[in-house]
Amino acid sequence: MKKPEGALLWLIFSVAVLSTISFLNINKPPHSDEKHFVETIKLFYNNFSLSTLKDYPEISTPLFYYIYALWAKVFGFSLESLRIFNTLIALFSWQLIYRLFKLVTQNIKHAFLLSLLIIVNPYIIGLSFYVYNDNLNLLLLLAAILAFIKDRAILMSIFFSLAVLTRQYSVVFPLTMTFYSLLIFFLQNKENNKYIFASVLSLIPLLVLIVIWEGLAPKSGEELWIVENRSIYNIDYINSYISFSFIYAFPLVMFFIIRKGFDKNIFLLSMVLSIILSLFPIKPSLATLSQKDVFTIGYAHKYLVMLFGYETLLLKTVLFLFLFFGSYVTISLGKNLFWELKNRYLNNMSVFPLLWFFFLIIMPFSFQVWEKYLVMILPFYTLSVYAQLKSDKLFSTV
Repeated sequence: MKKPEGALLWLIFSVAVLSTISFLNINKPPHSDEKHFVETIKLFYNNFSLSTLKDYPEISTPLFYYIYALWAKVFGFSLESLRIFNTLIALFSWQLIYRLFKLVTQNIKHAFLLSLLIIVNPYIIGLSFYVYNDNLNLLLLLAAILAFIKDRAILMSIFFSLAVLTRQYSVVFPLTMTFYSLLIFFLQNKENNKYIFASVLSLIPLLVLIVIWEGLAPKSGEELWIVENRSIYNIDYINSYISFSFIYAFPLVMFFIIRKGFDKNIFLLSMVLSIILSLFPIKPSLATLSQKDVFTIGYAHKYLVMLFGYETLLLKTVLFLFLFFGSYVTISLGKNLFWELKNRYLNNMSVFPLLWFFFLIIMPFSFQVWEKYLVMILPFYTLSVYAQLKSDKLFSTV
């Protein structure tokens, strides 16, 4: 009897896990921000027209609300109905995660393990059920990157456009792809006009919305949610995301550090970077403090505070170690990328570390910092780590 294919096994596993999550949580009351997302979906449900996008009480772009309102038009408006739809979207997202990893790794076992690493993330589990816009956003970003790998520029542009229309933070991806396409054009003298054009084209819908709103978000949303932060560019966000990338990709990151071996130069650079970033410690944004009275930036930070105490020396030591190890991996990825640039050896896999660096550079402009925002970049960060290991043939004995 022929063994089931890896994709079929992953599908069966995904259905079993998501069905269990849905069964256990379907009747629970709204979870945190889920309440206001559902209320805004109802606003679009009651006034399903383009005029609604001109002003509504959110700061994220409107596609998520339109799609979920459309579902409600067909299957009824209720929290349970919206959660079921969200779980169906998660099912597709999980399949694209596996498909992406299988395409890159060309190894069923590696693809399964890397996919498992992503979906055991508590945010992925929660967002796969509770009604937040991150789930749909991740699906669209995965589809766009898969289209890029399969050399389908038009599809990539469409999915990037839809992602940006779901969350403004998705702008990281078309900007990265534009930069990558320009690098290919100038360093390798390859005609790459279609990807430059496709990447820029995917930004146009957001620009149209900015003109309509006369800003980066609807007026009502800005008044309700946006609180000016301590500075325009928040370096502590870089500290936060590097530190928690170590936590949320822990097994692979530790494997990477152990198998790559000790590099004195990377060690020294990581120590310097960690010391500098430690001058900008992890802390919640002013928006978080004013709206939620929360003193942490997510689940991992919350439990670390519970375990070691708030602003204790022990907590600071633990966070510094996370920052150091995260910096070690990030600088290793940067060193490898620099070698590729120097030798004009860029390929499709070069996009993944570029995405990580653009994420770190662009996200500090946000007024808000959350561990949750790592969700949209984590699959691609994971692949950048894997790709470097694979290029060094360190997986040959695994």
